[in-house]
Amino acid sequence: MSDSRVGRNARNPIAAAADAEFKRRHGYLWTQFRAPDTANLMQMLAESDKQAKDWRDAGEVELLKQMLSAYQGLKACGWNDAIYCPKDGTRFLVIEAGSLGVFPCTYQGKWPDGLWWLEDDGDICPGRPILWKPLDKEKS
Repeated sequence: MSDSRVGRNARNPIAAAADAEFKRRHGYLWTQFRAPDTANLMQMLAESDKQAKDWRDAGEVELLKQMLSAYQGLKACGWNDAIYCPKDGTRFLVIEAGSLGVFPCTYQGKWPDGLWWLEDDGDICPGRPILWKPLDKEKS
């Protein structure tokens, strides 16, 4: 069974170069997903490298200041540390570190040995939230 992309990449040097560059940067070949505009992929990778360089140039202290500022902003919007969430089975919203998602959640078990259970697309999974907020009454 042949990979049809091999033939296409042989005729399309931009796609072949994009695959090679992705493999060089990420250590594996991009087999599942293709950018709709492969010519734009090189620009996307260059922008990603620039952002990483900007983060390195900013330094940890500046990035920690930004993280603290975001944390304080979220607390001003009604979020609180996850350890203070309801532990009686009440549903509430949570944010996990490194995620832009806000998920409904419940804490089950006796503190501190219980688990946070996050709801997503009709499924639940254990989580490690950093912030929580009460769920609006009309949504629960």
